[in-house]
Amino acid sequence: MNDTPLASFTLCSYQQSAFVREAVRGALAQTYSPLEILIYDDASTDGTWEIIQEEVAGYDGPHSVVLHQNETNLGSRANHLSTLNDSKGLFVVLADGDDVSHPDRTSRTVDAFVRRGVSLVTCNGYVFDEGDGKVVRMYRDPNGPIDDTIEELVRDGSNALTFGPGIALSREMIEIFGLPPARLDFPGDLILPFWGTLLNGCHFVGEPLVKYRVHAGNSSVGRRVERATGIEKTVQEERQWYLHSAIALWEMEQLDKFAVANPEKTGLRDRLHPYLIIQILQHARRWAESRQKLDAAGNNFVGRSGKV
Repeated sequence: MNDTPLASFTLCSYQQSAFVREAVRGALAQTYSPLEILIYDDASTDGTWEIIQEEVAGYDGPHSVVLHQNETNLGSRANHLSTLNDSKGLFVVLADGDDVSHPDRTSRTVDAFVRRGVSLVTCNGYVFDEGDGKVVRMYRDPNGPIDDTIEELVRDGSNALTFGPGIALSREMIEIFGLPPARLDFPGDLILPFWGTLLNGCHFVGEPLVKYRVHAGNSSVGRRVERATGIEKTVQEERQWYLHSAIALWEMEQLDKFAVANPEKTGLRDRLHPYLIIQILQHARRWAESRQKLDAAGNNFVGRSGKV
């Protein structure tokens, strides 16, 4: 393998004018080369796109930079898919317009890919508050035990690898699996590590190389549950457990198909099936409990939309 393969750094933005300047600067400051940087904005109307253009206009560094703004809002999944389809690097580092990557993030990530021959790498990161910019905590204590095994992933639905702001994946993984289906609303932090483990494995870099900003605009289901109160919290919990049940069922289907196409993975399938069955049952029970609370409160069916 070439010691310095082309890598891609993809940054997707939408309505992040308060944060995107620092995110773009972090992308342009990457020390790895050769590197292409793809910055795709999903039809923002709050000045995000103008800030991106302003920051890139003065750039004279070694990286090639591709800018694109969608004519209409496509949603997070479609925007990420566009960057992945257009990227050419052997490895692709994922980023969003409200997070900040350390200059060495791509270098350390590619080094892990090359040395370990894995399909996905997740780096550690700092979680910080949008208001005062102070670090709230580190995603994982680098001095503590780090569990990045697929057993924990399918048993608990997450592990050290499921830190979305720190994920990077190999070109091979994109070509084989693509992106999760639209019905799962692109929970890439849950599904991409699962795919990576099935293929050639994954690795967690304990060094914090990204800053994850906690703010009101974070759109993950988990963040919506944390922010909600009263009946709205039950609505979001119902959505959360519905989604996690659907993901666990989908993972079992993917695991079975992968084992059929790759008989050497049959042992892995047999080892993971019991964990997935338990997870499906647990999430289904939690979903039913949330649904019962909403029914008792006189709310209509929520399901995929997450809205009453």
